[in-house]
Amino acid sequence: ARELEEETGLKAKKHTFKSLFNNTKKNESSDKHYIQMGVLMEGVEGEAELCEPDRCYGWHWFDLKELPSEIFAPHQPLVRMLIEEEVFQDFE
Repeated sequence: ARELEEETGLKAKKHTFKSLFNNTKKNESSDKHYIQMGVLMEGVEGEAELCEPDRCYGWHWFDLKELPSEIFAPHQPLVRMLIEEEVFQDFE
């Protein structure tokens, strides 16, 4: 809920954990361990604002069944998990 408000200016009345992606795989561009959580936000109020223009250039809303083909690569596994309703994936 805090991240939603910090990054978009939106507030949610309810949030529900949906998935966890544990990525320990190291690659040529990163040696970091990432954990990503998918959370369903409900009762969202407000208008989306560009609160972090140095990290994001805009907000666009899409139906999960009509997502654009180009999604930020590190988010692709988590988006797939949300669509397939998969709760946990461990990637090493």
